[in-house]
Amino acid sequence: MNIYDTKIVACIACQKAIGEIEFDSTMINPLCGYCSSIEDKLHTSKNHQENFRIKIGQAV
Repeated sequence: MNIYDTKIVACIACQKAIGEIEFDSTMINPLCGYCSSIEDKLHTSKNHQENFRIKIGQAV
C-alpha cells in the first residue's frame, strides 16, 4: 500500500491522530483509547444509577 492511498483518522473528542485507513473507507465516530475508556466509564456509571433507581422503586 502506498502512502497516497491512506488518510489519517483523528479522534472526534480530542482530535488526536489514531492511525490511517484506506482513502475510500469511512469511520463513524472514531475515538482514541483514552476517550473511549472515559466514555465507557460514563456509560457504566449511568447504568449503575438506573439499575439502583429501579431496585429502590421495586422495594417500595
